[in-house]
Amino acid sequence: MRRASRRAAELAPRDAGVQERLGDLYRSQNEPARALASYEKALALDPDRFALMVRVAELALASADTARADGLFSAVLRGSADDELLSRAFHALLELRAPAGRLGALEQELLAVSQAHPERMAAGHALLELYGVLVRKLAPDCGASAGSDASSSDVSELRAIGLRGAKPLLAALNAHDEAEARAAVEILACVRNPAAVLPLVSFASTDPAGHDAGLRLRALAAAAELAGPSLLPRFASLAHGPEARVRELATFAIARQEGVAAHAMLRDLSASDSPNVRMQALLGLGRVGNPDDGTLLRNALVADRNPTVRAAAALALGLVGAREATPALLEAAHSADAGLARLSWLGLAALDDATLAPELASLSFSSDRLRREIGAAALLGLGRGARLTVTIPTPLEPTTVDQVVRAALTALRAAGHASMERFLPELLGAARAGLHGDATARAAVLRALHEAGNEAGNDTSPPPLAPVCSQLLMQLAPDLAALAAVPDRELHGLVARVLGRIPDDSARRVVGQLLVDADPAVRAAALAALTTQSARSRAFDASILAVPLAQLALADPAFAVRLQAVQLLRHAPDETTTRSLARVLARDAFALVREAAAVALADRAAPCSATSLQAALRGDDEPIVREAAARALVRLGGQALIEARATPALAPSLRRILSAN
Repeated sequence: MRRASRRAAELAPRDAGVQERLGDLYRSQNEPARALASYEKALALDPDRFALMVRVAELALASADTARADGLFSAVLRGSADDELLSRAFHALLELRAPAGRLGALEQELLAVSQAHPERMAAGHALLELYGVLVRKLAPDCGASAGSDASSSDVSELRAIGLRGAKPLLAALNAHDEAEARAAVEILACVRNPAAVLPLVSFASTDPAGHDAGLRLRALAAAAELAGPSLLPRFASLAHGPEARVRELATFAIARQEGVAAHAMLRDLSASDSPNVRMQALLGLGRVGNPDDGTLLRNALVADRNPTVRAAAALALGLVGAREATPALLEAAHSADAGLARLSWLGLAALDDATLAPELASLSFSSDRLRREIGAAALLGLGRGARLTVTIPTPLEPTTVDQVVRAALTALRAAGHASMERFLPELLGAARAGLHGDATARAAVLRALHEAGNEAGNDTSPPPLAPVCSQLLMQLAPDLAALAAVPDRELHGLVARVLGRIPDDSARRVVGQLLVDADPAVRAAALAALTTQSARSRAFDASILAVPLAQLALADPAFAVRLQAVQLLRHAPDETTTRSLARVLARDAFALVREAAAVALADRAAPCSATSLQAALRGDDEPIVREAAARALVRLGGQALIEARATPALAPSLRRILSAN
């Protein structure tokens, strides 16, 4: 067979088919160099053998000749009329050029092919896929707000892609292929080409290809981001149409526009029979910020049957600066509906009214963590002198009150400029009122103070009241101490956590009482607070707590409590405490507790320290305790260490410790 093929090649040296078959033979016999030489002859004789060109390119890749492979695949891309070959060449080039950042050249080649041969559908598909790759690289999390997570330079590049790729992207938008249309919508949503707005609206409105509703909504959302006032009539028509979700998105699009016409449309839509449309219209009126809308918004707050709509009206009242609606907002802020209450507070915060500082300070001690954050952010934003602007996310799904709350709270935090110390009198007044209120109010204030004492909140950012926590605690110490006498076990645990953070003798005496409370949860809370304070302050002194701590160390049934108590007794350097630690070292059933006692005795020169440590060194059953005792004796030094070194039959590890300088 091989001889016949070579003979045929000799007889027909200018026959490309013969040369290709000879190359196939060499390849089957694992002679890639000869196969490649025969294929190259065939291509030289017939440059349009694109299927062969792909095989040669693959051989070049296998031999690491990427430059040759790139050139051949590029030739296939430009010249082949076969969709499958073009697709194979495109994907190979994509893999070759992406690491080198050369996808721009690939785009230009595909654009040239697509423009010269519009009938080659594979070129359009390849362009669409390439634009998807480029967009995901520039804005990995691109959603309805195109490029919102991209840098300014990346946003510019996204827009440039939108301009260069407008024709193939819009062609794909009108394709009857669902996947292709979906890809086009997603890319157009990110590249922000104003020329795509009308086609996107038309796609969402008429949907000639019968695409699913979710895709049409995505197209409408993309259009809403970019549309100008000229499209208001189209959006108005959609806002009064039969499809509920389309109506909401169209109203959102209108709410993004400026001018008298958009304002009039929003007022009209605020009376829609759809709660979602009314919500978007009212939020839009808040964005416009016209104080003349105050009456309309107040009526919606008071009379609308839907709590979500009422919540939107509450925020909008604040955004338009309707201070005359303050009583209605305060009433709504105490609603049992959490969403309505939160947005009413945010509406009050948006009013930027300094006379509301006492109410906002009280909110900072709410039992609801989110309301505490709203209260603190509102205080910090007072006196900003600028209208609050809230960016509502594009409603790809129906907008929720929680989304609006997060958006408004984000805007409020960004507007903050004041120091929390400025509102210390209001905060103290609110805290005292809560501490002398009912059980729920007392617990809420205690939890807020405990949270403020933590170094970070749930999202690793400092709690809002953290800057004034120490001042609040010191001034509230008498009020907090009084709560220890209230017959409420749960309350005692909270009191212990808060009082344990106050470096004040009177506060620590109360904590000492709670350390021996009958409830183990209260004892644990007091210990945890003291442990936290001891870790934060080198000057921590537990002398005033020595008696209750010793009781816990010697007798509490929970070994974890005994362990914490022993560790805290290190900060109470009196002789009584030393004797207690010596008893713990000799008697406790848990090695970890005995080890902690040995560590605590290391800095105590009392005779009983050396005696108990030497006893542990010689006779404790646990190696960790014996080693801790050895280290403690090294720290004590003097006669105690000399005697320890003279102990017969010590383990080598203990001798090494005792011999260290």
